[in-house]
Amino acid sequence: GLCVSGVASSQPLKVTLHWTDPPANANAFYTLVNNLDLALEHTETGGRRYGNAVPGTHHDGTFVPMLDDLNNNEQVEWELPDGDFRVLVSGRDVAIGPQSFALVVTGSFLTAEACAVSANLCPGGGSCSGHGRCMSGGFCVCDPTHAGADCATENAVLPANAE
Repeated sequence: GLCVSGVASSQPLKVTLHWTDPPANANAFYTLVNNLDLALEHTETGGRRYGNAVPGTHHDGTFVPMLDDLNNNEQVEWELPDGDFRVLVSGRDVAIGPQSFALVVTGSFLTAEACAVSANLCPGGGSCSGHGRCMSGGFCVCDPTHAGADCATENAVLPANAE
């Protein structure tokens, strides 16, 4: 991880992730071969924002961030930052690895330096609410029955006779 300390709210904090993706097969439906994810976490509140994520809606009306699985550039922005932040990068699906990447951090801050990231940084009490797998970058990969950044939202199950 990357720890960004002493962030002032005088300007937005922006983090950009870029990687050069291996070429996809000629007839591939999805052309992204290696899928990395970016998150920016406020270390005091635990609040997170995800790269290129848009709020998605879930069957019960809750908002679940939809992570970008199409692009090899991701950016996250925190409008009025204040305090310390942790940048997390995770390889959600790396078919051809290892995958190198570059990070660019802009804003008003004192230091940006490497810091340790442990599995307990995952949302849902570090265990993805018991419904997923905690990845090394602090991301949850949810079981098929659950969704959300912390895997706490149960997916709707349609009856077998539904069309």
